[in-house]
Amino acid sequence: MNLKASTLTEAIIAMVIIAIISGLALMTFISISSSNNSQLKILALYEIENIITQSHIEQIWDDEEFEIENILITRIVENYSNQRNLKSVSYKAITKQGKFLLERKELILIKKIQNSKIIDNNESHFD
Repeated sequence: MNLKASTLTEAIIAMVIIAIISGLALMTFISISSSNNSQLKILALYEIENIITQSHIEQIWDDEEFEIENILITRIVENYSNQRNLKSVSYKAITKQGKFLLERKELILIKKIQNSKIIDNNESHFD
């Protein structure tokens, strides 16, 4: 009776095929994992934009924390360059687990005019 054995070449080819399939599976897993993080970043950016818009409408420039779904957004307001009418406003979004998502900063120029109205000219940028 004559038994056929697999050759070294066949074993190497099988190992290469298994390595390729494992690599593809790992890439798919990483892609799926990071897409959830991207969705959280988009949601955080949308919510920060809503908070900024509301702050400009209501002229609220105090430190505050906002909790929206799985995201914690912190607004920190500081005087910029020791000037009372120029404020640096920083918005930071993190997950409830403490993972940093994004940060947005803007400078707010506040001028007081007659009848206690406040005019707001601002410049903003992303970090």
